[in-house]
Amino acid sequence: MIEQNLFTSKISEELKPLKAIKNILFLTIILLLIFLTSFINYLLFHTISELFSIIIGGTIFLIGWNSRRYIENSFFLVLGVSFLAFGAIDLFHTIAYRGMGIISGENSNIPTQLWISARYIQSFSFLVSFLVIDKKIKAHAVLSLYSVLTIIVFGFIAGGIFPDCFNETTGLTLFKIISEYVIISIGISALIILVKFKKTFALKVYQFLFLAILIFAISEFFFTLYFDVYGVFNLIGHLLKIASSFFIYLAIVETGFRNPIDLLFRKLFRQEKQIEKERDMFLNIFDRMTDKIYIVNQTYDITYANPSFIDEFGEVDNQKCYEYLYENDHPCTHCNFPEILQGKIKRWEWECNRNNRYYDHIDTSIRDGDGKILKLAILRDITDMKEEEQQLKNFVSMVSHELRNPISVLIQTMEMLTKFKSRLNPDDVQELMKIMSKNSTLMRELVEDILVLSRIDDKRIDLEIKEYQINEILNDVVEQLGPLISNKKLQLSLQLNGASILYGDPQKIQQIFRILLDNAIKYSSERSKIEIKVFNKYQGKYNPQNLEGVLVYVSDNGIGISKNDIPHIFKRFYRSEKVSDITGSGLGLAIAKELVKLHQGEIYVESKVDRGSTFYVFLPLKISPNIEDK
Repeated sequence: MIEQNLFTSKISEELKPLKAIKNILFLTIILLLIFLTSFINYLLFHTISELFSIIIGGTIFLIGWNSRRYIENSFFLVLGVSFLAFGAIDLFHTIAYRGMGIISGENSNIPTQLWISARYIQSFSFLVSFLVIDKKIKAHAVLSLYSVLTIIVFGFIAGGIFPDCFNETTGLTLFKIISEYVIISIGISALIILVKFKKTFALKVYQFLFLAILIFAISEFFFTLYFDVYGVFNLIGHLLKIASSFFIYLAIVETGFRNPIDLLFRKLFRQEKQIEKERDMFLNIFDRMTDKIYIVNQTYDITYANPSFIDEFGEVDNQKCYEYLYENDHPCTHCNFPEILQGKIKRWEWECNRNNRYYDHIDTSIRDGDGKILKLAILRDITDMKEEEQQLKNFVSMVSHELRNPISVLIQTMEMLTKFKSRLNPDDVQELMKIMSKNSTLMRELVEDILVLSRIDDKRIDLEIKEYQINEILNDVVEQLGPLISNKKLQLSLQLNGASILYGDPQKIQQIFRILLDNAIKYSSERSKIEIKVFNKYQGKYNPQNLEGVLVYVSDNGIGISKNDIPHIFKRFYRSEKVSDITGSGLGLAIAKELVKLHQGEIYVESKVDRGSTFYVFLPLKISPNIEDK
């Protein structure tokens, strides 16, 4: 087993200042010695410079190719094969250089064409190697691709298809200069991607790769400046290319041979570390899960139960699963353990008699440290979901019922208008039209309630923030619902406290209080009392954030709400069985609460059965600018 701190300590050692100074000193000596050869013979300088990079490239290929079976990503493979490809082109560039007299004689165009094609392959390979860093590509496919690419380059140059890169009279061609800048751009793009994958590499490897690609891009800039292939800018470019190759050597070759444990990728180290921590990690995850989880061995002993399971069912105390969960003295007749041992996954719904709740029960197999198969059981409480499903069914039934009545009335009224049109006087027609209008309004309001909640869920509801007076809003609501108040002969007390100016969406605020007052009217007995009161600059328990704002309460002496119903009244579609005979969709309070939340307010309820209910709505003076995020 690899020591946990080996990777870190190894990297720290390699990054000591003394080691960095040695590397810089060694590179400086190499550059100086190769530079001095330029005073003896520039062709000697050029040949040594190119061979230095070619040898390093060949070494990188050998390492990348021979490690392909052991490294699960394709970075090393692509980089190694690419170094072989452009190294071969660089070799021909070297022997074709003007003055060598082997291939092109005194013509500088062909070696420059070979140079630019090699740099294209090199820059693209840097980029591609980072893009496939987490992918596995077939080695022979990569080798074949680069082989074909290299052959195409040689074919294009030999056949005169490749664009000219150097003119003996004018120097570098426009194509060559533009190509160098394209190569620089590709190199910078590779750097950006390298930074993105920084954590994938050992720190030392990342730093060396970064320097290698950066210097590569800088060297290409100098190759845009020379007019003579023996010129000073050409010389500087080759020296920088040597430096780039040196840092590639440090990143991959030296690291590969001298520090194999922290070679390039940390994957093997992470895998070893993961195996060591696997059991603790999974148990820690299980301990934090809200699902109920337990593990059973092949003799039905519960070997593990997470805290959520114990909180729900109590301490296990070394009991067998059939004793603990079903109070049996033998394995259950429905037990699926034999199927689990065969690798199957079983999922079923379990109604637990111990606590009268429903669970989505999943059984699957896992292995312990000795390789023995155990059963892992995961229980998710779906009681609330089943209740919501039932509420949804009730809602669909209610909507069908609520729509059926007005639709029936509309159909009958339209039939009367059509059938008895000649016998009806204008007053009768007007009365029938009112009936149609009323029932159409009922259907529209139901559909609108559903659409409002849908828009809130999809965050498609927009608030038109403007200044409004809460007193005017309340007066308008009372006026709108005045006929309903009069029909039940209710006493309404509206206590307004000065002119309270707030900021929000007046229409949505009006909708909130219209819902609350409509409910108060609906659930109040005849001749009872409804009270609406405004408190300016309210500070108290209904304003937990101590914001500046207004509290409005709507109180009635109606049938009240039971303690069991109070936690659910703001849920969608919820209607107490006690009020099933009263018309309603079960959406009003849910809409009111959502609209209050959109205004960053609070809504509370206090109620006693047969004595009435009071709804408290706190609205802040202003809505913060990030309302949409909230």
